[in-house]
Amino acid sequence: MTLNLKGYDSMFNFQPSLDNIHALAHSFTNSSQARREGLKFQDTVYEVVRADRFSVYVKKHNSGIILVRTATLLLVAMYTPEMSPSICVEAVEKLGLYVACL
Repeated sequence: MTLNLKGYDSMFNFQPSLDNIHALAHSFTNSSQARREGLKFQDTVYEVVRADRFSVYVKKHNSGIILVRTATLLLVAMYTPEMSPSICVEAVEKLGLYVACL
């Protein structure tokens, strides 16, 4: 899923609340707090396993979310227990690099 900074995804009609968008954005600007407190998204608190200026990885049991920030987009990828987190990370990071070059 890709969120533009207005907060919607045209492919899946994914429309997170404004609070969810703020939480995602805040995890980039205050990564140490995100690591301590976790990231709440859609009423679920996720453990932050990586957070820096460009990427945030969070997990809850065997599922999680990969966030990649570009100049114009916030890429949001959610993986389930049936999926491989490392493949998800690689795909979203590469997509972020591709989008940044456009």
